[in-house]
Amino acid sequence: MDIISLVIGALAGAVVGIGAFFGISSAVKRAKIKSGKLKIASAEEEAKRILEAGKKDADAKKKDMILEAKEEVLRLRNEAEREIKDRRAEVARQERRLDQKEENLDRKTESLERKNEQLDEKLKKNDELREKIEEVLAGHLAKLEEISGLSVEEAKDELLSRVEAEARHELAQKLDELEAQFKEESEAKARNLLSLAIQRCAADHVAEATISVVSLPSEEMNKKLIGNCRTLPSNFARDVIMKAPSNDIMNSMTRSILTLASYDERATETTVSNALRQCIQLISEFPLLAVYGYHAYNYSENMDSMVIHRPDPSLSTAENFLMMLRPDKKYTATEAKVLDTALILHMEHGGGNNSTFTTRVITSSGSDTYSTMAAAMSSLKGPKHGGANIKVMEMMEDIRNHVSDFADKDEVANYLTKIINKEAFDKK
Repeated sequence: MDIISLVIGALAGAVVGIGAFFGISSAVKRAKIKSGKLKIASAEEEAKRILEAGKKDADAKKKDMILEAKEEVLRLRNEAEREIKDRRAEVARQERRLDQKEENLDRKTESLERKNEQLDEKLKKNDELREKIEEVLAGHLAKLEEISGLSVEEAKDELLSRVEAEARHELAQKLDELEAQFKEESEAKARNLLSLAIQRCAADHVAEATISVVSLPSEEMNKKLIGNCRTLPSNFARDVIMKAPSNDIMNSMTRSILTLASYDERATETTVSNALRQCIQLISEFPLLAVYGYHAYNYSENMDSMVIHRPDPSLSTAENFLMMLRPDKKYTATEAKVLDTALILHMEHGGGNNSTFTTRVITSSGSDTYSTMAAAMSSLKGPKHGGANIKVMEMMEDIRNHVSDFADKDEVANYLTKIINKEAFDKK
């Protein structure tokens, strides 16, 4: 009994415990369900609130966007209207311009049509007039042929030949007048120069005969007399000097002197006044003959540049020589003075040398000035006379090649002794 009671009591306790458990579990579930419902309700309310707030914001933004869109549309419409208005105005201006151009073109067209009509009328009249002129001209030509017995071509040839003959005659007369005028002016100038020279020579001769004193021409007189004569005939340098250059300046000058005779109408006249004129002219021209001859040789033989300077009448003979010789025309006063002194020394060495004696011999035969000067130049060229200058240059070059130390007086003296004893240089 007791066991059964215990079992029954245990079963009853278990049933009660189970019931209590399920009751508690059910209560817990109900509490949880109620709590979840409350949370869901709260979430739904929050969601509703958020949705309402979002809807309000969206509505506000929508209104703003609609307002902005309307404003943009209005702005674009205004701009489009202004652009359309401007384009319409431009089109209107273009239309007005086109209308004006059309009007101008119409006026010009009408004017051209009137001018064409007038031109057609003038051409028609000209054609009619030309036909009449041709008819008249044909009639006149027929009459002229009948009267003269010449055809048209024969008449043209006759007319051209007459015109050519008259032109040649007039040209010849003009050339003769110019030649006579030039000759007269040249002779007058030459007479003035010769008169001055003759007067100077006469005064010098009287002074020498009376008091044995010879006064030299002044610097002013010398430049005026020699400078005005320092010129060559036209194209002489080109046709004579440059066409046949020579490595021997004396030969070149001698040939030029003889050729100058061909340009002198009084070349063979041996009167004192004419000989004086010719000598002054040659003295003035010698620097040109020498320098131009050198430049021609330097150009053709040495393949160097050729520079031709014109003389300056205001310069002396030495100054002109140096100026024409150098491409840059530069020289010093000392150089001009040294050259001038050298030229004087070469002239003032007595009257018995070879070239001076040659001059006396040739003139005693009655020959002309050009032939006499050419013969004197040929005599001067010899190595025992003026040509000795070339030998001196060759000897100096030989000394430079054989003397190593010019400060050594003994070496220099020994080599000079060899040259004197004909043991060195050319051994002559």
